[in-house]
Amino acid sequence: MKNIMLAAVALLTLTLNGCGGAGGSQGTANYTVNFGAGAHGSLTGPTSQGITQGASTSTVSALPAANYHFVNWTGDNGFATSTMNPLTVTNVTASQNITANFAINPSIAVLKLSSAGSLPSGSYLSGLSIKVQFPPGVTVSTDANNVVSAGVVTPSGVAVASTVTPAFFTPATATTPSTLEFVVVSSSAGGFGVGEFATINCVIASGSFPMSGDFITPATDFKPANLLLQPITGLTASLTSTIN
Repeated sequence: MKNIMLAAVALLTLTLNGCGGAGGSQGTANYTVNFGAGAHGSLTGPTSQGITQGASTSTVSALPAANYHFVNWTGDNGFATSTMNPLTVTNVTASQNITANFAINPSIAVLKLSSAGSLPSGSYLSGLSIKVQFPPGVTVSTDANNVVSAGVVTPSGVAVASTVTPAFFTPATATTPSTLEFVVVSSSAGGFGVGEFATINCVIASGSFPMSGDFITPATDFKPANLLLQPITGLTASLTSTIN
């Protein structure tokens, strides 16, 4: 009986040790996920992590330096670019190197407005009126009556020799975006053609990060006129922006 009991204990010990060994092999790291910070930022959290197949990393946070902001995470071996911050990578199936990217906080936006389309043969523009919608956090310098300051809107391109009537800025409300409207008038009896016609210098509030596509020129608010001051159809307005 004593021998039987000793054999049973030995078998149980062997079985338990075997189970423990299996658990240890399952806990062995299969992959390494390395986190790094690009220029003008730093990280908090474990930056080099051993991860088992299908498991998740510990959370890592990206911290921008003063006057910079976090943009996104980029990486290799199947990592999908992400704007989540903090970041936890789930279902790890490969070793990866992941970088936090940062950019300087923008403070100004320069808009270039242009017309496009075809004028009737021999026709030119005597001028045009236009309205531009701004995204949140973008304004222009004005006086107390929201009349735009000198130098904010200037004629350029094909209309460089023209003048701009006092532009007017309408601040945003809870339901409508802010807008800027003005008129470009040719200083020449011969008018001007199709192409770039104005430049706008905008101010970006701290903490705002507008994109080029956030500025809009509604088609119904673009009104070009010929030398006889008659409306011209078939032209469209567009803009490009440089954000710094």
